[in-house]
Amino acid sequence: MKKISKETLALVNKVREVNNTLSDGGVTCLRYSEVEEMMDALTDVVKFFDLKHQGGISEWGENEGEYESKHWSDYVAPNDPRAYDPKKDKENDDD
Repeated sequence: MKKISKETLALVNKVREVNNTLSDGGVTCLRYSEVEEMMDALTDVVKFFDLKHQGGISEWGENEGEYESKHWSDYVAPNDPRAYDPKKDKENDDD
């Protein structure tokens, strides 16, 4: 049997609770406090596993062609080759 962290278990159970609320009564029954609790659980899991957003070359906007954190992307493991690396980001250089 695989071990699960208390943070991951809390997130899974909070997502299940929110999913049950949505299934039973729809969005009108979902309380903001439930969403905040789910986001807190997500934050705990991200910190616990040191998850990172993906990084890559921007394809548009004022950073087009430059390496950046894609904060809208999915999280990946910190050792994933797609993980954001601040050392590659010229904006973070102190030179």
